[in-house]
Formats: sequence, C-alpha cells, structure tokens
Amino acid sequence: NAQLLLCALYALTSIGVIELAAWIDEGLFTQLQRAMANPATAPAEITRLLTDPRLASGMLARFGLAGVLSVPFWHAPALVHWGGQSVFQALFSSSLALWRARAAFVVYALTWMALAMALGLLITLLASLLGSLRLLSLLVTPLGLILSTVFYVSLWFSFADSFGDDVAPLVTPLVTPPG
Repeated sequence: NAQLLLCALYALTSIGVIELAAWIDEGLFTQLQRAMANPATAPAEITRLLTDPRLASGMLARFGLAGVLSVPFWHAPALVHWGGQSVFQALFSSSLALWRARAAFVVYALTWMALAMALGLLITLLASLLGSLRLLSLLVTPLGLILSTVFYVSLWFSFADSFGDDVAPLVTPLVTPPG
C-alpha cells in the first residue's frame, strides 16, 4: 500500500508539473510535438515554435520542477521496501540524503545529462550521415531504453552509498551462498 501511495503522489505531482509548464508556455510544447509529428508541417512553422521564448520558459519549468520533484522520491521506494519506513518518513529521508550528498548528486546529474545529450547527438549525427530519419526513430527507442536501464541500475549504488548499513541487513539475496 505504501508503494501505491508513493506512486499516486508522484503521479499527481507530476501531472501538476506538466500542467503548470503547459500554462507557462501557453501550450507551445504540445503544438511543437504535433507540428513535428506531422510531415506536412513547414520547417518555418517548426522554427517559429522553437524560437518562441515562451517555449524556453515552459521547458525550464518542466526540467526545473521535475528535478525538484525527483528529490524526495529518489530513494523513497527503496526506503519503504527495504527500510520499512512510512511514506512520508521515506520522502523526508530521501530528501535529507540527497541534501547531505548534494555535490555528488550534482556531478551525478550533470554526468547523466551529458551522457543523454551525447547519445542524442550521436544518433542525430548517424541519421544525418545516412540521410534517414527512419533510422533515427528506430535507434531512439532501444538506445533510450538501454540508457534508462543503466540509469536505474545506478540508483542502487547511490542508495547503498547513502544508506548502506542501515538497510543492508533488510536486503535478502536471491541465491543463498553455499556453505
């Protein structure tokens, strides 16, 4: 039940972030998505949408608020599951852990952002060199899934480094070692 409550809280607050950002950019991001999905859209229209300052404000709000929202939820599911904490205690403990290691997490976030941008540039460059936008769409999904899998695996190590001995006895191995 605690995991479901965490999920519901995260979903509701995420919807709030999305709606607030859409209000800030006055729906330009949605217009841009529709324009880019429509092959008949003139490049000038896409350029007009991309250069509108309201879009930049909306994107800044999306990423900034999503980053702030991720702090309390960063370790909360693991703290509920392995640490036996209540939902609100886990949200607080997660926020406190990230605050205490804020410099390391800034480096961590910047590294993942750089990696994601590099992957995006590589895919775009490859598609441009080969002259195939279909290749771009074929590569984005599987490589994005691989990158997100590696990211989520890395969360375990940040969790273990933040809470180490406090939760280690509660983690049970999948396979019992012989002997």
